[in-house]
Formats: sequence, C-alpha cells, structure tokens
Amino acid sequence: MESTNLLTGPLPPLWSQLTNLKTLDVGSSSATGPLPPEWSTMTALTSLTLDNNPSLSGSLPEQWSTLTDLVTLDASNNSLSGVLPTTWQSMVALTTMDLSRNTFTSTIPSSWGTGLSSMATMDVSYNILMCGVIPGGLAPDGSPVPGVSLLASILWESHPSGSLGSIPTAFSSITSLTSIELGGSTDLVGSLPSEWSLLTNLVVLEFSDSNASGTLPPAWSSLVALTSLTMSTNLLTGPLPPKWSTMTQLVTLLITDNTLTSSLPAEWSSLNSLTSLELGGNSNMCGSVPSSFIATTNTSGTGITCAGGVIVGINLVGIAPSGSLGSIPTAFSSITSLTSIELGGSTDIVGSLPSEWSLLTNLVVLEISDSNASGTLPPAWSSLVALTSLTMSTNLLTGPLPPEWSTMTQLVTLLVTDNTLTGSLPAEWSSLNSLTSLELGGNLLTSSIPGEWASGLPALSALNVTDNSYMCGLVPSSFIATTSTSGTAKSQMGNSPVLSSWIPNEDPCLNNWYGVTCAGGKVTRLSLPGVAAASGVTGSVPSVLGSLPILLSIELGGTSTLAGMLPPSWSLLTALSSLSLSNSSLRGSLPESRSTLTALKAIEMDSNSLLTYALPSKWSTLTGLESLSLSGNYLTNILPPSWSTMNALTLLDLSHNLLTSQLPASWDPSVGMTSMRSLDLSDNIYMCGSVSSDMAAVLDYNNTNIMKTCTNLNAANALLKIKDQLGDSPDLSSWVPGEDSCAGSWVGVLCSNGDVVSINIAGIKPATGLTAVFPSALTALSELTSLVVGGPAMEGPFPPEWSHLYDLKALTITGSSGTGPLPPSWSEMLSLTSLTLVGNTKLTGPLPYQWSGLSTLSSLTLSDNPKVDGAFPTSWSTLTKLTCLTVEGESKLTGSVPVSWSALTRLQCLTLSDQDELEGSLPIQWSTLTALTSLTMSNNSRLNGTLPRSWEKMSSLESLSVGGSDFEGTLPSQWSSITSLRSVIVSDAGKLEGTLPIQWSVLTSVSSLVLANNGALEGTLPSQWSTLVALSSIQLSDSSQLAGPLPVSWSALTSLVSVSLTNNPNMGGPLHSTWSSLVQLQYLDLSGGALTGSLPIPWSTFTSLTNLDLSSNSLSSTLPSLWSALQSLKALDLSSNSLKSHLPAS
Repeated sequence: MESTNLLTGPLPPLWSQLTNLKTLDVGSSSATGPLPPEWSTMTALTSLTLDNNPSLSGSLPEQWSTLTDLVTLDASNNSLSGVLPTTWQSMVALTTMDLSRNTFTSTIPSSWGTGLSSMATMDVSYNILMCGVIPGGLAPDGSPVPGVSLLASILWESHPSGSLGSIPTAFSSITSLTSIELGGSTDLVGSLPSEWSLLTNLVVLEFSDSNASGTLPPAWSSLVALTSLTMSTNLLTGPLPPKWSTMTQLVTLLITDNTLTSSLPAEWSSLNSLTSLELGGNSNMCGSVPSSFIATTNTSGTGITCAGGVIVGINLVGIAPSGSLGSIPTAFSSITSLTSIELGGSTDIVGSLPSEWSLLTNLVVLEISDSNASGTLPPAWSSLVALTSLTMSTNLLTGPLPPEWSTMTQLVTLLVTDNTLTGSLPAEWSSLNSLTSLELGGNLLTSSIPGEWASGLPALSALNVTDNSYMCGLVPSSFIATTSTSGTAKSQMGNSPVLSSWIPNEDPCLNNWYGVTCAGGKVTRLSLPGVAAASGVTGSVPSVLGSLPILLSIELGGTSTLAGMLPPSWSLLTALSSLSLSNSSLRGSLPESRSTLTALKAIEMDSNSLLTYALPSKWSTLTGLESLSLSGNYLTNILPPSWSTMNALTLLDLSHNLLTSQLPASWDPSVGMTSMRSLDLSDNIYMCGSVSSDMAAVLDYNNTNIMKTCTNLNAANALLKIKDQLGDSPDLSSWVPGEDSCAGSWVGVLCSNGDVVSINIAGIKPATGLTAVFPSALTALSELTSLVVGGPAMEGPFPPEWSHLYDLKALTITGSSGTGPLPPSWSEMLSLTSLTLVGNTKLTGPLPYQWSGLSTLSSLTLSDNPKVDGAFPTSWSTLTKLTCLTVEGESKLTGSVPVSWSALTRLQCLTLSDQDELEGSLPIQWSTLTALTSLTMSNNSRLNGTLPRSWEKMSSLESLSVGGSDFEGTLPSQWSSITSLRSVIVSDAGKLEGTLPIQWSVLTSVSSLVLANNGALEGTLPSQWSTLVALSSIQLSDSSQLAGPLPVSWSALTSLVSVSLTNNPNMGGPLHSTWSSLVQLQYLDLSGGALTGSLPIPWSTFTSLTNLDLSSNSLSSTLPSLWSALQSLKALDLSSNSLKSHLPAS
C-alpha cells in the first residue's frame, strides 16, 4: 500500500486484519490521532512508513513489540510523544529506525542496547526533551545522544509547520541547564512554567517574540544565577513579581511590549547588578519609580532626563491611562540633582504632595496637574527657592495657601486653579517680586485681594481669582489693568485695538480708560458695544469681570468676535442693574446662577444664534427686572410658570426662538406678571393654545400657532422650520402649513402615536437661489429615533445641537457637502445604535475621541470622507457593543492600527481599507476578536510586518481580506484552524514568501481563494488542496516563483467555476485529462506558463466554459475536434504555443 498524499483522518484500527501485509506506507499525508495498538497483529510487516504526518500524535504502542519481522520503521517528523517502549527490545529484525523530529522524552531504554541486535541506523535527533547516553550495544563508547539540543531552531523543527507548540514544562527536569533560548515564533503558546524554578543553574533565559501568556511566575525567584532574562513581545499580563528581588546577579532584564500592569516593585531596588532594564510598551503600568532603582538602571525612553551623569528631569505626564493607581513618589526626594518634575495628566495619580520634596532645592520646574493629588500644599516647600514655575491645577488639593511660600522669590508662574483650596490670600506673598502670572481661580478662597500685593508684585501681569465665590472686597485700582479684572478682560476679549488706552500698571479711573466709568475711584460701568477683537482673533466673554463686585452696568456685544459661554463667575456681580450682550456669538445655556443678580432691572441678549436650551426657572428670583429681551436665539422648551413672580416686568421679548407648548396660565396679567405691557412671542412656530383676552391685549403672537389647538402642530411647525433651513425645497412640497404632519402625506416623515419618529430627507434640493443647510431645528423633534440626510446640495457644518436628540437610534449622512469637523458633542447621543457617514467630501478634522462615550453604538460606518484626518482613536476601545465597524475609502487618517481595539470583542464585521496613511503591523492582540465573521484590511499600502498567526483564534471568521499591503513572511499555516472560512484574499501583499500551506487543505468551506500577485511565493501547487470541495474560484496568477505541474488531484474540485493561474512561468507539465470532471468551469486562464503536451480531448466536457486562455505556453499537437462541444465559449486564446493544425471545421 503506497501513500498518495491524500489520506486524512485517523489510522484505521481495522487494518489490523491485514495480517499478510508486508509493506505499509502512509507517509507525507494528513493522518491524525494516535498509532493503533491493534496493528500488533500485522506480524508479517517488514516495512512501515509513517513520516511527515504533522497531526499524528500520542505514544509508541508497547503492543507493537510483536512485530518481530519489521526491518524498517520510519515515524519521523510527526507529533509523537512519551517515552520509548522498553518492550520493543523484542523487535530483533529492526535494522533501520527513524524517530527524529518528534517530542519524545526521557532516555533510550537500556534494554534496546542488548535486544535490538540487528540495528544498523537509529535516528532520534531533534527530540529536544530526550537526554542521557546511548545504551551499550548501540553506542559502546557511551557517547551522548546525538541531536539533543535546546536551540530555538531545533524546537521549531519539533513542532511541524501548522501546529502550535506549548512551552515545555518538562525542561524543569533538566536541572543541569544553564541556558534556554526560545521564541521567535507565534507558534509557541501557553503560560510560563512555574516548574522552571527548579532550574537553579540557569544563567541565560530568553523567550521573546512569541505568544507566551499568563503572568510572570513569582516562583522564578529561585533562579538566582540568572544574569540575562528576556521576555519581550509576548502576551504576558499581571504585575512585576516583587519576589524577583532575589535575582541579584541580573545584568539585563527586558520585558517590553506585553500588557503588564502595576508599578515597579520597591523591592527591586536590591537588583544592584542591573545595568539595563526595559519595560516599554506596557501601557497599563503606572505608579512611582523607586529612587534607588532609577539611579542604578538604564531608564532611557521613560521620561528621565540626564545631564552630566545625573538625573535632572522626570517627565511622566500621562503614564497611567488605565490600570492600577500610582502614588506620588516620595522617593524622588533622594534625587537632589533634579531641576524638573512633570507628572500628572491622569486621574490614576493619587496621594498627597510629599513634604520630603523640600530637599529638592535645585528644582526649577514643578508640575502635577490634571490628576487626583490630594491633601494640602506643603509649607516645607518654602525651601524650593530656585523654582520659577509651579503648577498644581485641577487636582483635589485642600487647605490654605502657605504664607511660607513667600521665600520663592524666583517664581514667575504659579498656577493652582480648580482645586478646593480655602482661606485668605497670604499678604506675605507680596515678596514674590518676580511673579508675572498668578492663577487661583476655581477654588473656595475667601476675603479680598491683599492691599500689600498692589505695591509688592511689580511684575504681575495676570491675576486670576475668578470662581472663588466666597471672595469679596474691592480690587485695588492699580491692579485693574494687570489682574483678572480689566487687564485680563482686554486679553479675554481678544486684545481689541480700541482698548489701546488700557495700559498695565495705570489706574483706569485716573487715566480715562475707554469705555470705563468710575465713581469714588472704583470701576462701576463698562460700555464697550461693538468693540471687536484684534484681526484674526476671537474673544470670549470676560469671566474676570466677576471680581468687580460693584459693577452697575455691563454693555458688550455688537460683534461676532465676542463668543463663548456666559461665565458662572458673573453671579458675584450682585450690584449689577443693567446687562447688555446682544448681536454676538454667545453659545450654551442661560446660567441658572444669574438668579442671584436680584438688582438687575434690564437684560438684553438678543441675536446670539448659538444660545440654546430652556429658559431658567430660577430667574423667577429677579423680581426687580423690568425689561428682558432674548429674541433671535435658539431657546427651546416651555415657558417657565415660575416667572409669574416677575411682577416688575413690563417688556419681555422672546420672539424668533424655538419655544414650545402653551403660555402658562400663571403668566396671565390677572394672575401674575401684573406690570406686563408687551410680551413678544412671535416667530415661535411651535407655540400653540388659547389665551385670555387680558393676555391677548399685550401679546404679539404673529407666526405662531397661539389661538390654535395643540394637536401635532408642534411637530408640523418644527418640520416647517426644517423645510425653511433646507432652502424651501420643492422636494418637500407636501409639507404644507396647517396640515397634520402625521397624517401620512408628508414625504420622508414617519410617525408613531402622533410623534415624528423618523425623517428621510436625503437628496433634497433647495429652491432656486437658496441654500440647504443641515437643519438645527431638528432638535425640536425630541421623539426622533431615525434620521437620514445628505445629498450634494446639503451644505454647512454638522450641527452640534443634534447632540440633544437623546432618543435618536440611527443617523445616516451620505453624499453631502457638509463642512467642518465631526462634532465631539454627538457623544451625548446616548441612544445611538447606528451611525453612518459616507461620501461627505468636504468634511474635515479628526475622528472625535469623545465618541468613545457612545456606549450603545453597535454599527459605525465612516467611508469615503477624503478630508477627515488624524489618528484612529484608541479610546474607541470602550465601544464594546460595536458589532460592525467600517472605515474605508479615501481619507487622511494616519497612525497605526489601534491595538486597543482588541477589546471590541462583540465585533462581527471589521473593515479598515484604502487608508494610504495607515501604517504599522496587523495587531496580534486582535486574536481576541473571536466573534468576527468578516475582516477586511485591504489596500492599506503602508501596512507591513507579518500576517499574525495568532488570528487562528478567530474561530467564527468567514471572510478574510488582507491584500494590497507590504507584508512579509509566510502565509500562516495556523490559519487552517479557522475552518469557518469561506473567502480568503491575500493578493498584492508585498514580500510574502514561502510555500502554499498544505495545512489549508482542511478549509473545506472555502469557496473563494485569491492569492494573486505575490511574486515571492514558491513551491508547487499543493495536491492536498483537492479536499477544498467547496472551492468555486481560485486565483494564483503572477506568482513567478511557483513551479511544478498542475495537481492531478484537483480534478476533485468539481465546484470550480473560475481558475486563474496566469503568468507563472515556472509552472509546467501537462494538462490533465482528469480535469474533465470540472464541468462547472466558466473561466480558465493558464496562460504565461511552461505547460507542455497536448490539449486534452476529454476537456470537451467543459460545456459551461466561456473563457479559455492557454496562450504563451509550450503546448503541442492538434486542437481536438471534440472541443466543438464547447458551445458556451466566447473567448479562446491558444497563441504562442506549438500547436500543429488549423481549427477543426466543426
């Protein structure tokens, strides 16, 4: 029985009945499972060949000792294991035995030395777990077993291509080992064996570039002889073991590019032989660095700056984006050479500020911001007299400002904003005569600005004490130009040239500052209407005015350069009687905190088109207010019934907004608002309902639905406003005023229970001469769940206000001319499950990292948006409900493929294609995406590296496409584990080399296989692929190193419809008549090869064939007349061959 290389499955025990069989060859096949003990009855066997079956496993059967006539046995290059049977000593006829390249253990049985008397050749090489000496009789000199080695290359040979090797625990028994060097392949998997702790003679241990997983074993603390330990580029997790502090002989410790957590153990400071420590690429590590450890190890690349052989700077800003918490390292106090410390940028940094840092008297820069530092500001830091910059903003600091810091006379900048500091401002700080910027805003400080500061801080140009609601008192007049009042007000408003008279260190009341009115030497009024920011600058509403509590009047606005939100600090202006901020670019909501300004008599904030949200009900406390004008904004929601207490109000203008519902009954002049003379609600088209005659007498309700019943009118009027913003589109002619939008006749509108829940206005065009913009008025449709917009006529930015469509579940914007960035505020759409943005050619800016908050999102498609730029947000790893993510088509997105997306374990489809700036390698960590059924990473020309073998774990994958990149290495044989695959595309893949994996023969569900244009692939077409019975299309063209004949066995691929093997000049041999079984073929291209012989007559069965190209080969003989049966043939090319006859007449 001779192998044909097509055998699969287990070796049949029933063959034991072939008791007269002398020769059996099942080598180089795909046999699996154990060797059958039942074959012990085949006692006539003289030759048995079982080599090259990668999945043949188990031990050698002791029962085979009955095969006493066996002369030759070859079981090499399999996955056999266990000990060699002592019973085989009875196989006295054996002259040749090859057991090499398996995973046998222990020694050669001593009984073989006397029993196997005919043995001439025995090969047990490349069984790396075998040891001992060759028994007498086999090697009389007692020499060691040949071929036993611990080199990594030998280990790979003991795990044939296509099978994974586990990390051998059994090494623990070889206690004489001084060196283990493994790794270099993702085929090596499993955890690090704790049992290796017995290898106390180890000096070198290396295990890199593999798929080792699990934690670092604390038990290895017994390996005290180690001088070099390398575990880089694996899948290791967990903390660094403190117990490894016993490895005092370690010189080099490298554990980069894993997913280790925690901080450096303080115990490791005992590793006093260490010269090189590399822990980079472990993004979850955080915490303090033991000072003695820093001083004695190589910390290059970790934010440590050295000069003159000593550490002078530590910059660890943002080192703890996730993982466990790290405390502020007290141990830095021992590094007295430090001139700079920069920490923070993460709320994982916790703990109090160390008083011990008072020893760092060389410090010039000290920053711990945007963290969770707590406790008080240490008075002991008064010794840090060299400091020029001290920043402690946005933490959890408490307690007073230390008067002792008055010694820091070199300080130029002191920032401690946004904490919860308390107490008064220290008069002693008047000695800080170098200070130019002092920011104390956002705390709970009390009292007033010390008078001593006015004369003692000559260099001060910016003082910010805003948002300290317990501060009071007057600002010294000499301070107005240089502090957080008028001077900073000039800066915040955009340094208008109109304010050139506002000169630092001058008294605004004595020097006639423009727009400033004083009384008794104090600023009481600011009148700056129309004061625009400097050219090219946008100003903001000056929050610093909150520190001028005796202001009576503020008049700003009249310019689009005044933007921003209304400052909460203005709630301190309790003397204010008049406020004017009209015709500007204010945005956001009307602050509830204005309810404290009970002295107000007039407010004007007209025509700020970005003012949104509801009217604050708490303004009902403004009972002295006489005039309120808020027209021309985007105010929404109902009128607050509580405002009925504003009995001094005579003029209220709320026209041209998006207010809804009815007038509150409490507003009726007979009940409340008894002084009302004029109420303007015109152009609030969503307002409706009847009013009393008293209210009608003072009311302007033009272009509203007041006096009409409130039945679906709000929705209808909202849609009419939308129609207006869409340029009065004639495509929406069915949207008619006065009709019910939910009656079924309004195009693109669907309703449920009287509410508009779905709108499709894609492709609409505005009326001639008008423009269609993305309608912000959609925010009035609070029940909307589905929105489809787009088309080339749709212009302008995507409205940030849509973030208030809280019930929206599906948003699609396609083919629009929308401009500007994607709104980060859309992260507030907390019901959104599907977001599709396709073909928006003018859209710019990055993908918002804030969208990581879209916790319900299951489908995200971002395609053909060519001007979108920036990196792929790693923060999107929190979108754990995503099942489909697509980013394809032209864009300007840059950076590497986010490893963090390995957390998106619900993904079923993932596409990242046609991204010319995407770079780096395919993440091996994505092996966690086991729910994927479709993965497309094609045409990303700058992607490189190898195809990840670890992706074999994507056990649900049906479609895989990774072509059009610059990959190297081989086609992973391990992908044979993905038996669900139906389509595989790895074409134009750069520098791929090696052979076509025979192991893929188990992918029996694959219907399409495209491996074209990979010029470095070599070897022959695998005959084993004849098992791919579902295959309908195969492309292996333009792979110039492929050679050999066409496989006869492929005649079994009877589902084939298309075959392209063109331009493979080394592919020769004959055309096989047996391929006539491929009767479904429609396309066959074998051109540009080295095929020889005649045209097979049986191919006349190809009656479905439409295209046949056999050109540019070396075919000869004649054209078979029976080919006239190929009636479907439309294209036939036989040129550039050696054919000898004309086409047959038939």
